[in-house]
Amino acid sequence: MAGPPRPDNSNPGSPLDKLSKDVAQYQKAHSAGKVVRRPAPAPAAPQPAVVQVKAPVPAEPGWVELDRGLSSQMTASLLIAGYAILMLGAGIAVTVFAREAAAMLWPVLAMGVIVSMIASHKGRPPLLWFMYGSVVPLLPVLASVVMGLVTKAVSGATAGLGLGQGGLGGSQSGAGAGMTDLFLCVCVVGAIPLVHALLAEPDRIACETRHLASGMRKCPPCGEIIRREARVCRYCHSEQA
Repeated sequence: MAGPPRPDNSNPGSPLDKLSKDVAQYQKAHSAGKVVRRPAPAPAAPQPAVVQVKAPVPAEPGWVELDRGLSSQMTASLLIAGYAILMLGAGIAVTVFAREAAAMLWPVLAMGVIVSMIASHKGRPPLLWFMYGSVVPLLPVLASVVMGLVTKAVSGATAGLGLGQGGLGGSQSGAGAGMTDLFLCVCVVGAIPLVHALLAEPDRIACETRHLASGMRKCPPCGEIIRREARVCRYCHSEQA
């Protein structure tokens, strides 16, 4: 007695049949020396590199960098200490060796105050400019003290050698003329920091900060500093809210 019929597994459309047909075709082509190779995919075109160009930072003026360097705490402390030592030594030297030149210290300090006031109005550090404005005109005074010491030393040497002091001794009129010349030298040399302070460009950021702290405000259209209670800007003539 025959059993039930077995299911036919030979399905022409099954994946197993397709795989067997592909293997048979590959073996036939390989034996014939004609191996069909699939073309390699074309390499992708290289993408252009994206270069980010940064906007150039505008260079600051040299005086701004100098002010920032001098305004650091350590540098300012060293400058103040050096200035105090210099002024103390100059005062002692002038008082001991050239008392008639001691009156020149007051114009020196006055020039320093004037220079510092101009610098402070332009937003510059007033203390540093006071030192700058008072040290420069002090140089002729120190030079006068040194020349007086040299003159006294030469006169003492000539007196010891018996050459006399006729041509080296100064009269009262000569001393008065020397003081006038020294005062003119102080004024001329002291004009250097004064002209520098007058021609220096103001620090816009410092000036704006000072004006805003004093109760003023910026005009929105033009950005200039105006009074807080102003109804019309005096620069662009625009009405204020």
